[in-house]
Formats: sequence, structure tokens, C-alpha cells
Amino acid sequence: MKVGTILLTYARPKHTKQVLDALRNNTVLPEKLYIFQDGEKETTNHEDWCAVRKYINSIDWCWSKVIFSEYNKGLASSVVDAINYVLIENDAVIVLEDDCVPHKLFMEYMYLALEKYCDVKDIYHVSGSAWDNDVKDNGYDAYFMGRIHSCGWATWKDRWEYYSVDYTLLKKIRKDAGLNEHLEIWGPDLENMLVGNICGINDSWAIFWDLTVMSRLGKVLCPYKSLITNIGYDGSGVHSMNCEFYQRVESADRFEKFHLPEKIEIAEETKNAFKHFFSSASALVMLKYRNDILSKWLYLKCKGLDLKRYLLNENIAHISVWGAGMFLDLLYDELLPDIEIDHIIKSCMDGSVYHNIKTIPIERIDDVTQLLVVIPTYDFAAIARKAAKHFDGKIVSLFSLLDDVIKRQELDRFI
Repeated sequence: MKVGTILLTYARPKHTKQVLDALRNNTVLPEKLYIFQDGEKETTNHEDWCAVRKYINSIDWCWSKVIFSEYNKGLASSVVDAINYVLIENDAVIVLEDDCVPHKLFMEYMYLALEKYCDVKDIYHVSGSAWDNDVKDNGYDAYFMGRIHSCGWATWKDRWEYYSVDYTLLKKIRKDAGLNEHLEIWGPDLENMLVGNICGINDSWAIFWDLTVMSRLGKVLCPYKSLITNIGYDGSGVHSMNCEFYQRVESADRFEKFHLPEKIEIAEETKNAFKHFFSSASALVMLKYRNDILSKWLYLKCKGLDLKRYLLNENIAHISVWGAGMFLDLLYDELLPDIEIDHIIKSCMDGSVYHNIKTIPIERIDDVTQLLVVIPTYDFAAIARKAAKHFDGKIVSLFSLLDDVIKRQELDRFI
């Protein structure tokens, strides 16, 4: 089987060098390395773009081919065109982007998986990155699931042939009861992503690969620990924010061979573990929750009720808030200085300060916090499950907190 390895680059010389240095230090080198650099646009840092071009032309430690785009294609077209190009003369492809630093065993893992499952046609995707979720150990180094991960991955030519930019796929999946049930576990957030593509907010190729795999009930091999360290969450990329990104990465000291599962199935325990992991509400649902919270807050104000007094009566002087935006501003104005907001919690943070409050991931919440208030109520169940792994205190949605204030203080008045 002939396998081509792709590296997609643009104008981040430090990132590109770090990825290529790690690839060079892998226990197994790429058979064929194809490096694609996207073309410049008006806002491109020309010096950085030229530095990348010079560096990728200097690769001499493996067979390599450099392909430059004469114009700026953008992320989605660059990825898809590169894969189609490489699969003309190869049977499988491994894909890296310029912010995906591979573990020293990454290539070894990929070659092993591509060879082992080459003839298992319902396996569509090999992920090199791990999801931050607690999945029951199956005795191997990886497990099967139903959702792709696009940070360091691989697939086969005969499976990629099904890929198409088809905006009707979601509708087709929704119409089939079995496929829709599968989608509700592995991709309830994909509808919003698809809308984002239509509105020009996203430029995602991956959503169509996700939907393609799901429409065929395809399986995805995923490692328990990531073989990719994503270094792109530093504000340098066109499609990545500036934040500190937490990953479960395989130990750098590992030299043990990978043991991949023999039984080709998505275990029920895995389905249960991910049942609410990708939970995401539609734009209409989010708007409804926003309006409901505003209505509660307006009612509270009109009735002269007091959120601060309610919390102080409950002996709560320290809270943390999951989320930001307008509702955080309202909480800040309402509660301080009598009630301290210790932290702003987000899944992916940069350690910045907002309203003199430091942003942190849930893993770093401390014992000072007595109450965690979740602003995105529409995703409360999923957030509460994740937060409960790291926080022993009370977790409440902003909507239910306002509701409790109204009920308690109106009851006190009646008594």
C-alpha cells in the first residue's frame, strides 16, 4: 500500500518548522511527503510567507515534493485539493497542518492503523488526536467511535471517494431514523457548523467529511491519548483563536508498540460516554434561552428583587462563571464588590483578564469558589457533567438561579 503524507502550510514559519522537526524525529519517516503552501493574499505577512517557502524547499531528510498555490485558496479548498492530488498516486493519505506537532510515534501509529484496517471498509478515518472525554478502557491504545478529528488524521483512497461538498447530506440523515439517532450522538453540533459555512462564518471542509462518514455509519479509530500537540491556539492562525488549549497527549517517553482493537465495533459504553459530549443547540434554541434569561432578569428588576441579597443569605460570597458576554457584564455589575467572581471558566482559555477576573479552564478551578454559574443554559447538561469532574461545589444555570431568586423572595414576601 502506498501512503502519501501531506503537510499544509501558509505563513507561519515557526509553527511549520516545529511540525517538520517533530516529523523528522519520528521513529518512522514518511514514505512520501507532500508539502502544500497556500498562496498569498493582501493581508499576508510576506516575510513570513517567504520564510515558510524557503524552509520547506530545504527538506532533504525524506522524499518530498513542494506544491505552491498561485493564489490564496483558503483552508477548505487547500485541504480537499491537496488530498485529491496525493490520492491520484497513493492508496492512503496522512494529513497534517502547520500547527499539528506529531508525537515521535505518530507515523508508526498511522502506518499500523492504515495497514491493519485497509480492507475493513466501514472504517473511514484514523484520528491522531484524542477527544477530551473519559472513555472506558478497552485494553487497547485506541477505540472506535463515530466522529472524526481533523488534527492529524488519515484515510484511504476508496473511502475518501465518497467525500463531497453536499449541503443536503444533513437533511438526508435527518430523514432516516437510524442515521438520525447516530447523528444525535456524534454530531448534534454539526447543524450550526453547516449554517456557519453558509453564512461565511466558517470555511470548513471537515463538516462534509463528518457528515459523509455519519451518513454511511462509518467508524473512526481514535487514540485514548493524543499523538498530536496542537500549537495553533496562539492567535497566529486564520481559523484559530488565541487561547491555551488543553490536550491529553501521549507520553513523550513512550516507545511501546501500539495495540489496536481487533473487534470492529463502537461499544455501547463509548456511545454513552459521548451521548451529550457534542451537545449544541440550534441558533433558534440559543435565542430562546437568551430571551428567557432576559425576561427573568427584567421581572426580577421590576419586582425589586435582589440577586446579591439572595446569594448572601445563602452564605455565598465567592462564585465562578462559565461563559462571558452581556450576562457576565450584568452579573459583574450586580454582585461586586460584596460577592467575588473568582474566575471566568471557558473550555479553551488564554489566561486573559476580563473585568479584573482571570479566565481559566475548569481544570484549574479552586476550592474558594462556592457556586459555579453557567451562562450558556442551553448546554447546561453537558457543561455540568464536565465541570463536576473538577468541581465539588454547586453548579447552577443562570436561568435557574434567577428563577430561584424570584421564587424564594416572593415566597418570603407572602410569608
